[in-house]
Amino acid sequence: ALQIGRRVCRRALDRGVWIRPIGDVLVLMPPLVVSDNELDLLAHVVVDSIESEFAASQDNVLASG
Repeated sequence: ALQIGRRVCRRALDRGVWIRPIGDVLVLMPPLVVSDNELDLLAHVVVDSIESEFAASQDNVLASG
């Protein structure tokens, strides 16, 4: 299994955002009371973490192929 969801969550955690993988599905769990800035941070970190993981995955495929 590739466990991409778990690796994306690790990248997000490194940036201070805790999200939960269920397989390759990412579960976002913001608190009930949250500011717009905190939601923006959550969204940006998740998107950046996904993009970083897929870029790293592509680099690994190219290096091994």
